[in-house]
Order: sequence, then C-alpha cells, then structure tokens
Amino acid sequence: GVSAVQVGQDAWRPINREGQPTSDEVFHELGLFGANGLARATLWKKDSNQRTQGFVDRAGRWVIEPRFRDAKPFGESPTTAASLDGEHYGLINARGDWVLKPHYPSIDAFNSDGLAYFDEPNAWDNGHGYLDARGKVVVKGGRHLSRRMVCGVVANSYDGTGFLTAEGKPELVIAFQDATAAFDSAGICIFTSFAWGLADVAPQVAAACGPEFTLENMAKIGERIWNMERDFNNTAGFTAKDDPL
Repeated sequence: GVSAVQVGQDAWRPINREGQPTSDEVFHELGLFGANGLARATLWKKDSNQRTQGFVDRAGRWVIEPRFRDAKPFGESPTTAASLDGEHYGLINARGDWVLKPHYPSIDAFNSDGLAYFDEPNAWDNGHGYLDARGKVVVKGGRHLSRRMVCGVVANSYDGTGFLTAEGKPELVIAFQDATAAFDSAGICIFTSFAWGLADVAPQVAAACGPEFTLENMAKIGERIWNMERDFNNTAGFTAKDDPL
C-alpha cells in the first residue's frame, strides 16, 4: 500500500508501508489513493499563484495531467467529477477522458451508493439530483433534495417528510416515512439524527416512557401516524396528483 504524507508546509509525497518515498516528486497537495490506484494531486505555480489538479499513480507519476481547476477524488468509483474552469463540472475516467462533458455548476464526489449529488443550473428553480458513474441522472429532486443519502434513500423536502430512491424501492420509502413520523412524535430533531433508525430511538423512548415502546411498536406507531396524516390530507381534498413536489 501507498499513502500520502505531508513532509513540510504545502509539501506532500507518496510513501510505502515501510515509510519510504515512492517518488522524488513533491506535491502542493496529495489525496487518498482510490481503488484505481490514482490520487488527486495539486500543482502550485508560485509565480502566477495558480493551482491546478490532476491525478498521479502510486509512483508519483502524472497519469492525468494537472489541467483542472477542481477535481474530486475517485474513491471506489471508476469516474469522478472535474472542472476546467471551476464553474462547469463533468465526469472523467481514469484516463482523463470525459465521460460526461462539463455541464453542471457542481458535482460532488461519489458516495457509498455509487452516486454523485449535482446541482442543476439555476438550482433554486430546477433542483438537484444524483448521477451514476456513467453520468446518467438516476434521482431527480427539487430545491430541497438532500446531499445525504442513506441506503439509496434521500430526503426531498426541507422537513424530511418526502423521500426518493435511486432504484425504485418503495419498501424503503415506506420505512423512512413511518420512521420520520415516529421520530417527530418522540420530539427528536430529524435533521440531527438522519442516520439513525428506529432501532436507535426505541430504547431511548422505552427508557423514558416504558418497556412497551419496543422496536416493533415504534414502527406501528409511525405507520399509524403517517396513515392519519394521509387521511387528513385526503379529507382536506388532496389527491395523488398533489404528491409530486
């Protein structure tokens, strides 16, 4: 294995597991090596104070020349986001070829689900979404689409009551909706506990309110609350046409 180590101010080098440098090159910045063996490296031209990014292999050799204003680490993904001007982002592969030509104002690094969050132009009106490694839009949300995705499910409303999935998993959406209702009834802030599940909440409620608040009963409580909310909306005249945000 090879890792990046800081050897001075604004000075990074790759070293092996014996602690020996694998290259004579010194980089302004050097990130983690991805599954493809490439690490993002920054070149700083002090005379012009210009920083550009590219990718080097474990021997410190440039595989993708430092021509980007900004680039995200590859991580486990075969592609990553990059921008020549810092304003328009696309996806490149391990050869530096464009898989998706620059178009979006912003694309994040790929997450553990293999998807990358992106901003549409004029995102307040046009929203946000998630791309797969080929640049295909697999989730398209509104202005409140969350940057945090858990198990392929992502919140698509400012209050955490609407969810989208990348692979059409309705059972996950139902579970998240019921859990959100249970969280709200317990007085827990959904914004600070989005990564929690009912298995984390049930013991806390049981400790405060009684042993009958088991995981199974908390799930039933959430389902009943959600059904009551839906029934209220139906009575108020809302229909399935009002479901899309």
